[in-house]
Amino acid sequence: MIEMSVSPCAAVAGEKVHHFVLCVTHSLYSVLGQRLSNFPLPDVALVAEHSDPAELGRLLQLVRGCAVNCKRKQEYIQIMMTLEESMQHVVMAAIQELLARDTMCRKAELSGDLEQQGE
Repeated sequence: MIEMSVSPCAAVAGEKVHHFVLCVTHSLYSVLGQRLSNFPLPDVALVAEHSDPAELGRLLQLVRGCAVNCKRKQEYIQIMMTLEESMQHVVMAAIQELLARDTMCRKAELSGDLEQQGE
């Protein structure tokens, strides 16, 4: 949560970013079935107060995860394909990281379920 010692504008921005992160993570999990237990969520205070590039990158990674898994994914992928090639590689790597973490999560859950059945 945002510290009270920050400026009122940063605090409001932090609350909005926090709400946005909650909406995106809810969409990824509830609507698209993506699990994020191994994915570090962005630090909203660093985003709001300092526009921290690493934290903004995490936030964008979540948004891209929604974009390439939703009903309109072809439209969003087409837009991404218009980016310059080096940027396409960056976007693709970020999406693959998010999907790989989801796959690891699902495998761990399946392994845990199998172990419980074997007991």
